[in-house]
Amino acid sequence: MTSTVTIWQKFAASKLCWKDKQIKSQFNYPAYVITGCNPHGKLASHKHNCLHHNLLHGYLRSEFPDAIITEVVGYSVNEDWEEVSWAISGPAINDIILVAQLFRQLAFFKINDCCLEVIDANDNVAVSTILRSSCDSEDTAVAAAQAGESW
Repeated sequence: MTSTVTIWQKFAASKLCWKDKQIKSQFNYPAYVITGCNPHGKLASHKHNCLHHNLLHGYLRSEFPDAIITEVVGYSVNEDWEEVSWAISGPAINDIILVAQLFRQLAFFKINDCCLEVIDANDNVAVSTILRSSCDSEDTAVAAAQAGESW
């Protein structure tokens, strides 16, 4: 079984790919990235993940109608794993914690203008890093962190 520390380290080493790169500049900080996929960290079927991804989007739109929301994809450092998510700017962290709990997620990302944090669904900062990567470049998350690259 993978330890929680290892899970948080893997989350923090993720690379975020913004499907709509233009909207990224409209985001106010903090922004959050949350998924509906793989509740409780357990692998679910593609069909189940698609359903929950769409349900999460609908929920975010209805609960936060003034928020900026865009789709992002999270990738592992070696890109052997990917998961669709939603980036959202506008709601308070307590609102996102409730969404994470409702959609049975272990954690979500909080993006500030200087860092990326992995927040567990109980409002604890699991990992904080200067890592600010995206698929805008070919760098992996580790290389981006080493270079101090911002996304």
